[in-house]
Amino acid sequence: MLPTMVTAQPTNRSVSRVIADVPIWVIPCYSIILLCAVVGNLLVVLTLVQNRRMRTITNVFLLNLAISDILLGVLCMPVTLVGTLLRNFIFGEFLCKLIQFSQGKRLLAALPLSLPGLT
Repeated sequence: MLPTMVTAQPTNRSVSRVIADVPIWVIPCYSIILLCAVVGNLLVVLTLVQNRRMRTITNVFLLNLAISDILLGVLCMPVTLVGTLLRNFIFGEFLCKLIQFSQGKRLLAALPLSLPGLT
């Protein structure tokens, strides 16, 4: 007979206790940084796309970096905040690897898009 695993369901008490260990200023700081990252980089993208004179080689590189930063803010920051609050990664193995990849390689992902314009 194989042993069975018994998993305990988290109670509201344990979740609130774990969240209480994190300083209260963490959530507003993450929110402000996320908002500034997305809005600021969207403004950069809109400026570079709408203004024809802004389409230089350097600005194409900046456009790619802005898109990379938007993706980082939208995909990685909320997951990191939840992980910080709960002290546990709850999104599964696939997302764990995807988030690590996107956080570690976000600048390198923008370079191949800019290299044809730099040569």
